[in-house]
Parts: sequence; C-alpha cells; structure tokens
Amino acid sequence: MKTNKMNKHKIVLLLLLFVVNMISSQEIKEISKEWVSFTRTIPLKTKVKRKFIVEASAKVVEDNNMAWSGIWARVDNKDNKRGFFDNMQDRPIIISEWQSYIIEGTFDSNSEKLAFGGICSYSGQFFFDNFKVYLENDKGEFELVELSNADFEQEIKDNNVQHWSFGISKRENARVKGFDASSSDDKVSGKYSLLIEGKDIVPEYTSTIGSDEGTSPQIEAMISMLEDLKRRVENQVKYMSQYELDYLHDEDANRIGSLIMHLAAAEKYYQVLTFENRGFTEEEKKYGKCHLI
Repeated sequence: MKTNKMNKHKIVLLLLLFVVNMISSQEIKEISKEWVSFTRTIPLKTKVKRKFIVEASAKVVEDNNMAWSGIWARVDNKDNKRGFFDNMQDRPIIISEWQSYIIEGTFDSNSEKLAFGGICSYSGQFFFDNFKVYLENDKGEFELVELSNADFEQEIKDNNVQHWSFGISKRENARVKGFDASSSDDKVSGKYSLLIEGKDIVPEYTSTIGSDEGTSPQIEAMISMLEDLKRRVENQVKYMSQYELDYLHDEDANRIGSLIMHLAAAEKYYQVLTFENRGFTEEEKKYGKCHLI
C-alpha cells in the first residue's frame, strides 16, 4: 500500500513539473511596433459614481523630435466595454527633467477594474517613477491604494518588472522589438526608477508623394495617397484582437471593424463608378458589399 501511495505521489509530482515546464517554456509573443506600454490593474467596486487619480513622475531623454511618453489610465466595465480612457497623447511628455503628472477620471457601479501604467514611443530613454493611485471614498476623500513595486525599487532583470506587464493589447502580454526595460539610479526617490530604452525604432510607414515610376503625376499622387492610407490603417489595427475591433464605445459610436469595412466599401464603390460607370447592384448590396451607412 505504501509503495502504491509513493508511486501515485511521484506521478503527481512529475505531472506538476511537466505543467510548470510547459508554462515556463512558452515564449512571450514578440512584435514590431513604434510604441510600447506597461500596465497593471486593480479592482473597482462602488454603488455610486466616484473619482480616481493616477499620478507618476516621468521624463524623456532623446535626440530626435519624435520620442514621447505618457502615463495612462483606463476603466474596464463589467459589460466588457471601456469606460474612461486617457493616455496623454494630446499632451505628451517630451521634457528631460523629472516632473509629476496626473490623470483624473471617474468610475461607477458598472466599473470592474482600473488599468494604468506608462507608454513610450520611438527611440529614446523613457524614465518612470513613483506611481500612485487614489480612489474616492464614501466621505469624498481620496485614499491611497497600496501597490507593490509602484516605485520600481525591485531591481529589474531580463526585462522583467515585478507586478507589471508589457505589451500593446489589454488581452495579451507581448515583447515589442527594440524596447528594453531596466533599473536606473536616475530617480525621484529611493534607489531606482524604471528605464525603458527604445533603440532604432523605425516608423512603420512614411508618406511619399509620387513614388510610382512610369505613371503620370496625377496617378502617382493618387497611388501614393491610397498606399499611405493603407499603411496608416494597417499600422493601427493589425495587432488588435477581435474584441477590440468589435468594441463599441457607446450607442452613437462606430466599431473599428465597421469603419474599416466602410473604407473598403467606399473604395469598391469608387472603382465600379469610375471603371464601370455604375453603382452597386442589388445583389452586391444584399451580400454586404455596400457598407456606406
């Protein structure tokens, strides 16, 4: 009996080791992108509308005019829809001195969690330190949320930042080529800050008018414009999940997937009108080739 129990324990142990090895051997997806973000989440629970504050210190050191960073925050709702969102794209961090930045937003009874972190674009050195999150309580006062390694005091090794994840999608942890994370002694307080360094980050598309040889200037311009539109759209959506493409911000908005279908339909309509001197047939409309509304 004892022998059988020992054998069962050995089998269980071997199965556990096999699962652990399988998990550890799975490679994080590596992608090419002009930007990278890091993130963490906390749960939200309230019966009434409340406010939150995300605060952090940051700076950017670069030798080009393209690099920028920001802190960001997003509220994810229980119905799988996104609530509040701000990534500072309209007020990017571009200065080389440490400054504190704040994002203020709201959450309500439909909110499930708050995601927040930092974002950086193009080549440069991007520093972050001292993340803080405050949630409004029943008294209307802001309470500081306890966050492990919010000040990046745990030394970073092999691009692994404890309690934070990297990527460009909320549903996928990914490594973006050209961006590396490490600890830096250039900090606001404590021992370390987070340094993300982007090296040789090349824009995924460039706009060039008249690059198609053997055609007239007018046709060159038209081809260049269409190619530019194609690159810009692909650059924004090619790493999006089905969930993100189908996401509807509110009842008056359009899904990203619908907008892409609209672009394709408009181009198709232009072709049949220009080259065939007609509009869509009833059959084409019936099978969804016309998506102009």
